[in-house]
Amino acid sequence: MSAEDLAEWMTTDPKGYHDNLVIQAREQAKREVRMALEQSEQRRLQESREASIRRTYEKYEKENPDFKAMWDRGEIQVFLEANPGHNPISAHQMMTMEARVKAAAEKAAKEAAERTNKNWQAKRQAAVIGTGPSGVGNTADADNELQNTKERGGPVSVLVHRLQKLRAAAGR
Repeated sequence: MSAEDLAEWMTTDPKGYHDNLVIQAREQAKREVRMALEQSEQRRLQESREASIRRTYEKYEKENPDFKAMWDRGEIQVFLEANPGHNPISAHQMMTMEARVKAAAEKAAKEAAERTNKNWQAKRQAAVIGTGPSGVGNTADADNELQNTKERGGPVSVLVHRLQKLRAAAGR
């Protein structure tokens, strides 16, 4: 509205003009408060994200002590300049991958060698269990005894003799 229209409105309808002025002031205050809250929320989210990133780097540094040394020497920055798709953690992982794979392979080989040595020692110390009461024994002789029981005094006599041999073997 022009200045003349506003002056006329003020003189003809001062209450309406005043109500309109209050509504405009209220809306502007709401807008400003909303913008301040949004900025505060954005700032809080940004700080939270930065703190999370900082914790991630600190945790990675604790798990990989050579990371800080490589960062301080500038090796990671050089890699990042040559490979812009990486972040510092992925750059470190790429740069140390060969050493980590080699270390893992050496560790696996060492564990396999230890397992093999233990198996060989166990096999060396293993002894064959002798024929005992649960052993099968010499079945050829036992079958021969039972083939012709008349020569050995009959079936009862043969069975008694076999029982005595089993008990004697168990008593050893």
